[in-house]
Amino acid sequence: MKGTFKYIGIVCIVTLSLILFISMPIFKIKTVTVSGQLIISEDAVKEALSYDGTNIFSANTKNALQKLSNNSYIKSVDLKKSFPNSVEVNIIERIPAGYV
Repeated sequence: MKGTFKYIGIVCIVTLSLILFISMPIFKIKTVTVSGQLIISEDAVKEALSYDGTNIFSANTKNALQKLSNNSYIKSVDLKKSFPNSVEVNIIERIPAGYV
């Protein structure tokens, strides 16, 4: 019985330590770097991501990629988390055949 309580205590301490570590302010996204865009503004990309103040571990990259891929000017998007608090976005745009 004593071994079981000791094991449970260790698991609880490790779990709480991880939760506190992950929720530290250093892991809140402060910098979003956008590259490769010519037509789409950097502000439009940042607005679509809406990552300001989001914890880097809880930032939903699938949702962000989906939002950016819905833009008709974007051919492909590469999103990379750079620890501890920045995100890099590389965009390849479609080349318009002509403007109306």
